[in-house]
Amino acid sequence: MAVLTFIHNVVKKFKWKMAIPNEKITCDMMPSPEQGLLIRLYHH
Repeated sequence: MAVLTFIHNVVKKFKWKMAIPNEKITCDMMPSPEQGLLIRLYHH
């Protein structure tokens, strides 16, 4: 429940942008970003 509350607050209180907009996607078992999908959070 604590994790859900944390995610809810992050989604509602912050804007986010990808730190590496043109990051490549690798396809092993599932598609995933090469560098882990880094983001920048901005309070709004």
